[in-house]
Amino acid sequence: MSCLSWRRGVHLPRDLIEVQPESAKARSESDLMDTSERDVPDVDAADELEHLHHYLQAARIAAGKIVLDVVLEQHHYGSAILAQKARHVVCVDMSDEPATDARRLEVNTNLEQVAGTWAEIPLPDASVDLLLSFDNIEHFDQLEQLLREVRRVLRPSGTIIICPLRRYQYSIEP
Repeated sequence: MSCLSWRRGVHLPRDLIEVQPESAKARSESDLMDTSERDVPDVDAADELEHLHHYLQAARIAAGKIVLDVVLEQHHYGSAILAQKARHVVCVDMSDEPATDARRLEVNTNLEQVAGTWAEIPLPDASVDLLLSFDNIEHFDQLEQLLREVRRVLRPSGTIIICPLRRYQYSIEP
């Protein structure tokens, strides 16, 4: 996993996902949680699996914490995964047009979704234990403003996990 994790020497676990016996059983479609996820054209399945892996690993760290998950419209399902373990999850959608069906994810009372940007995170000072950014930080070009906002909302003992998009790392185009 190619993520930047910072919390005074603590890093995101790199071990394999633990599979519980009951999760290996086939489930009927009605047993699956509606995450409002859409099929996004031109998205590589390997990228989506890596993204899912990031969220499953982060959920282990999020247990009992207040989490800020900064997303783009197609990745709301990660907030629902986090909400299963976290005390509270705030999903900030940085999209110009947030997904209209994302509100259906709020099946848990500990998950809320709000519109915002890296420049203005709509949360009080020192209110977050864990801040996550998977595959979206490269869409924000004002690094100093980003760091000010992260520092403002993160508690002194908080953790930041940032996984930048790697797609262009392997591109043959300039």
